[in-house]
Amino acid sequence: MVITEEELSRLIDRRIEERLAATNKRRTCDGWLKLRKEISDYCFEIKDAHDDYIAFSGIQGAIYAPIKYALGLRRIDEMTNDQSISARRIFERIKFEARIQNNKEERLM
Repeated sequence: MVITEEELSRLIDRRIEERLAATNKRRTCDGWLKLRKEISDYCFEIKDAHDDYIAFSGIQGAIYAPIKYALGLRRIDEMTNDQSISARRIFERIKFEARIQNNKEERLM
């Protein structure tokens, strides 16, 4: 079978488009995208309440680390929708524990 230069060019273009489409697909699940936004909002809320005493990245890292550890994730964006349910529970627990700790500190003052 003989392929003309034009046909070869079209085949190459199609292959490139297929590869680009495959790599551009969003791999992050919807459950994690929603939770990530809530975590980000929470981090800004805590940062603002502490007058820049705590860095946003520090708060975020303190939340992401236990989630990654508990779910066995190397990269947090690899989370599945099922895992995002567990991640939400972990996040809610962290917020609960932080509120308890902050209440104790307020009573001591």
